[in-house]
Amino acid sequence: MNLKILSKSDQNLKFEANSRNFIILENLNDLNFDLGSDCELNVVAILSSASDKVVNWQVNFLGENSKATCYLILVGKESNNFMINTYYNHLKGSCESVCNVRSVLFDKSKFDYRGLLKIAKGAQLTNSSLKHHTILLSEFAKVNTIPSLEIEANDVKAGHAVTIGGIDEEMLFYLQSRGIEKDSAIKLLIKGFLVSDVSMVEDEKAREMVIGKVERIVSCNP
Repeated sequence: MNLKILSKSDQNLKFEANSRNFIILENLNDLNFDLGSDCELNVVAILSSASDKVVNWQVNFLGENSKATCYLILVGKESNNFMINTYYNHLKGSCESVCNVRSVLFDKSKFDYRGLLKIAKGAQLTNSSLKHHTILLSEFAKVNTIPSLEIEANDVKAGHAVTIGGIDEEMLFYLQSRGIEKDSAIKLLIKGFLVSDVSMVEDEKAREMVIGKVERIVSCNP
């Protein structure tokens, strides 16, 4: 697995057949990924600062038997305003896409997210999913998520799910009963929530790098 950390501006990335890549994104920029046949792409975006521009991420499946898994981890604070669109464009068959978005919003932060899964007529045997889970930690924080599907093929699996809630009060009570201060317990729960998807990543180096970055972001929040 080829591990890369991207911190540059807008990019178009092309992956040849049989490539294996793990990419960690550190900035909020437009990105376009083109996948050839038999590719495996893992992308993790860890975001804690925002601009007022709309950011678009697109994955194009140009060959068969490829898989793209994207994890978007977002922490909003103060008056951060995130606007992100993800677009999975399945043009060839027998491919798989997974998009897992997890966001925690403090203060007056906002997150507008739109996720589109598009499966062309010839992209049979596609398996695609989109999930967005959010924890709101302020009555003034807001999230707006719009998942959508455009399916022209008739032999595919595709779905989406959205949840919005607060801190698990039972788990918070349990941690406090074990002698952990409330603020520390909340940070533990936030970290666990944000990394619950990437904890399943097989590449140990990439997994530990992502978890470490999330820990540093969470520790900086009150």
